[in-house]
Order: sequence, then structure tokens, then C-alpha cells
Amino acid sequence: RMMAAANPEENPRGLEVTVRDVVDQAAAELDRAGITDPDTEMGIRRALGTTYVGLGLYDEADRHFRRAQEIAATIGKGSRESMELEIMLAETDASRGRYREAEERLESLVPRIPAGDDPLRARLLLALGGSLGNSSRFAKADSLLQEAVGIRRRNVAAGSEEPPQLTLA
Repeated sequence: RMMAAANPEENPRGLEVTVRDVVDQAAAELDRAGITDPDTEMGIRRALGTTYVGLGLYDEADRHFRRAQEIAATIGKGSRESMELEIMLAETDASRGRYREAEERLESLVPRIPAGDDPLRARLLLALGGSLGNSSRFAKADSLLQEAVGIRRRNVAAGSEEPPQLTLA
């Protein structure tokens, strides 16, 4: 249904439809109709939140990430899924320039993800290091970012993680 919004036969606005229009329509339909499978709804809400972050619509992103967290807790996927969503919320805070809030959110997760080569720990350290760097706390940011890069390198070498794709503009 989402893509039907761009079909001129289905939508009188036709080609004037924006990505935001399509995403807003999908979000409204999800809120209105709901989905009976909570795993599916959680995944859709994560995708909507990520899309809204990309569009710079942080309040909408927060709403979907928070709802996904509620679903995760309800269906017993609380721990890891909730931590991933908490990182996404912190990244959204940082995107808004709310570095202190992002740092507090991320620092609360550090003890919950033990040292080691967990990709989630690498993501956490990258997000926290980036936020600290944006707050001009470069020494602490540097050590966290180096640890994150070390985790990623070891995981890529072990074949448990794909190497990052670099694109040149």
C-alpha cells in the first residue's frame, strides 16, 4: 500500500508525492490498523524510525523507536533488542545536537554490554565516541572509537561481520 501513494491512479497528487508523504501514510496506517504479529510491527517501527531520522524528523523517529521498545519488552525480547533501540534513540538525540542526553543514554548501556567482540558493543562505542567528539571531549572519544574499530576489525577478520563499504563521492 505504501508505494500505491506514488501511483497517479491511486493518488490525485500523483508525482508530487514525497518520501515523507509515503512514510507518514505508512505510519498512520500502522497506527490505525495495527499488525497482529508483534515481531513484524517492531521491525516496521524500527524501519520507520530509521527513515524518519534520515529525513531529519526526530520526534517521529523517537515515537516509533519507543513503541518498538515497548513491543520488545512485551514479547520478551527486552534485553538485546531494547539496547539496540536505546542506541538508536541516543543516535537520534545526537543528530538533534542533544549530545549530553545521548551520552547519558549510551553511558548507561556500557556496563550492560560486556567487553569483548560483540558488534553491539562496537556500535555503542562508535555512537558514544561520536557524541563525545561532538562535545569536544576528544581524548575519551578517541579511546572509545579505537576500541570500536578494533572490535570491528577482529569481527571482519573472523568472518563474523561484513567489512564496511566505503563510497567515494
